[in-house]
Amino acid sequence: MWLDHERELAQALTETEPQAPAPDDSPRGGPDASTPQTDATTQTDLGAQAHDPAQTDDTAWPDVAARTDHAARAEVAARAVARFALDRLRPRGQDDPRRVIEAAFTLLANGWPAPELSRPASDRAPAVARSAAPAGPPGLRERKKAQTRRAIIEAAVALFTERGYDNVGVREIADAADTSIATLFKYFPDGKVSLVFPGDRAARIASLTDAVHDRAPGQTVLDALRGLLSQRGPFKEDPTPAEQRVLDLVSATPDLRDYALRSWTNGQDALAAAIAEESGLPADDLTARLLARYVLQIPDLARNTPDPRRTLDIVIDLLSRGWPACLHES
Repeated sequence: MWLDHERELAQALTETEPQAPAPDDSPRGGPDASTPQTDATTQTDLGAQAHDPAQTDDTAWPDVAARTDHAARAEVAARAVARFALDRLRPRGQDDPRRVIEAAFTLLANGWPAPELSRPASDRAPAVARSAAPAGPPGLRERKKAQTRRAIIEAAVALFTERGYDNVGVREIADAADTSIATLFKYFPDGKVSLVFPGDRAARIASLTDAVHDRAPGQTVLDALRGLLSQRGPFKEDPTPAEQRVLDLVSATPDLRDYALRSWTNGQDALAAAIAEESGLPADDLTARLLARYVLQIPDLARNTPDPRRTLDIVIDLLSRGWPACLHES
C-alpha cells in the first residue's frame, strides 16, 4: 500500500520540476534544529503519511547512467524525499505527532543546519575518553570459536548463492559446516537471516557514533557519516568476490533487505544521541532523531541502484541543503 504512495509521490515531485535556488542564493541550512517550523504549503508539497520503510521495491529506481545528470539527480532526490516524507518516526511518550511532522518537513525543506559547526572545539569530549582499551591476541578457545563461525557463514553463503536463500534450511547449513543445529543457533540466535549479516550489532552501532564523535575539525556530521557509509555495503568500491555474492544475495531477497534495514535502523537512538551531543542539543532532540533515522535508511534506498555511491552523495546533499536546493550541485 505505502509502496504505491512512495512511487506516486516521487513521480509527482519529479514532474513538478521545482525551481531550485542556486547554491550561492540559498542558506546553508534552516532554522535551529531544536525548534522546527513549517507551513501548510511545505506539507502539501512534500506529503505527510506514515510509511513502513521495510516495504520497498528498488526495481523502480531510475537508470542514472542513461539519464542526463540533472534529471537523474532529481529522480534520486525525489525518491528519497518521498521515502522520508511518508516515513513516520516512532513517537516517544512526550512527542506531539504534529510536531514530529513539522520537524520532518522542516528538515526536508531546509536541510540540517549543522549546529555542530558552531560549537566550540573545547566543548567536544576527547576521543580518547570513548576509546576502549586494545584487546590482546585471541586465545585458542576464541580462535576455535571464530573458525566455527567462519565455517558456518561460508557454508551458508555458498548454499544460498547456489540454490537461493528461500530454498535452504538451517539443517542443511549445519551439515555443510560439519556442526550441529544447536551450535549454529548458539552462534547465530536469529537463525538463517543473521548468517548473511554476521557482524556484531554493538560494533556496528559504535562505528556510527564514533564517526560522529571523532570527525575531523570543521566536518559536519553528515559528511562524517557519508565517509563511514561509503566504506560499507552497497557503497563499497571494488568489493571482494565474497562480498559481492552477499550484496547480490541481499538485493535478490526481500527478507534479507528487510533485515538489513532493521540492522541499520537499530542504531537510530544511539546515533541521534551522538548527533545531539556534538551539536549541543538536548539528548532527545527531535530533529537529530529524524536525521539519524533518515541517514540509516540510505543503504536501503541505494540498494539496486545503478550507482549507489552517487545515490549516497545525492541523498546526503538533500539532508544537508533540503529540497529543492539539492537539485543544484553544491
